[in-house]
This record gives sequence, structure tokens and C-alpha cells, in this order.
Amino acid sequence: MWKNKVLLSAGIVVTLTAAAKAALKVYRVAGNSMTPTLHHGDLVVCVRCKRPERRKITLIRRGDVVMVKRIIAMQGDDIRIENTGEVWLNGVKLDETYLCGKLTPDVPLSLTVPKGCIFVMGDNRADSVDSRSYKVGYLHRRSVIGIAVAAITPSGFHSL
Repeated sequence: MWKNKVLLSAGIVVTLTAAAKAALKVYRVAGNSMTPTLHHGDLVVCVRCKRPERRKITLIRRGDVVMVKRIIAMQGDDIRIENTGEVWLNGVKLDETYLCGKLTPDVPLSLTVPKGCIFVMGDNRADSVDSRSYKVGYLHRRSVIGIAVAAITPSGFHSL
């Protein structure tokens, strides 16, 4: 009887560990584009998913590179970036309390995100190569690895 309970318990532990390993991934942040939310070297815990959400910190694969950025807009969204750095989504100014310091001047931009794509930006707009750049541009939804749910930093573990 006790052997069956031990085997059942071991099976449950193995199953839960495998499920967690398949659903969760940990990545190291490279660069300062997400400062002050995340810093270079921080570890990010990511829940694998293919359903991106606006305003969520997301891990995105571009070739061999994994980028950590915040989703600003999704397919069909109208986005406008003023020369003051203010971002408007579908006619509503975003309240971006997570940004690094004051807004920095930006090149004015007005666009509609194409079907199947997302538009991402770093929280440290002055030091982020993101969808505003021709080097990145729109990203396909399939490039999303997952949503960042927690960070492991020198000061400890915190949710995002």
C-alpha cells in the first residue's frame, strides 16, 4: 500500500516538474532598454504563450536573438508617437508610469499595426532599438516566446 502512495507521489512530482519546465522559461536581460523595470543581467521568468497582450513585458525571438520589450500595440491598433515622446494608442494617450525618467524627444510617427503583428518598445526609450526602428519594425505574433511574469534581481524576486 505505501509503495503505491510513494510511486503515485513520485509520478505527480515528475509530471508537475515537466509541466513547469515546458510552461516556464528563464532568460537573462541583455542591455538597458527596459530600465528601470529590468536591468542588464536580471533574470526574467517567462510563461510560454502565443497570446500577446498590450502593455505586458514580452520575450520575443528575432532569429538567434531574444528581445525583452513591452507590447504597445497589436494588429489593427492605431499608434501615434509625438515628437515629445508621448504615445497615443487608438486616440488615447498612454499613461506610461514605468518609463525611465522624463520623456525624450522622438521622431513623430503615426501608423496602423498590420494583421498578425505587434509593435513593441523598451521602457528606456532613449536606449532601445524597438519597433520604432527599421532594424526591428513590426514583429509577427509568432515571434512571441511568452509573457514575463517575474524578475530575479540583485534585490530579490518580484512579479511584473
